[in-house]
Amino acid sequence: MALWKMESINPSLKLAMDIAKVFYATVEELFEFTDNE
Repeated sequence: MALWKMESINPSLKLAMDIAKVFYATVEELFEFTDNE
């Protein structure tokens, strides 16, 4: 991911990405996303 894009990422998404990196997994493998509409 480009460094200039990191500024626009939600802090909780950054945390999820960091956690995924620690476990050598993707964010999608670790977390379930649902549409809240």
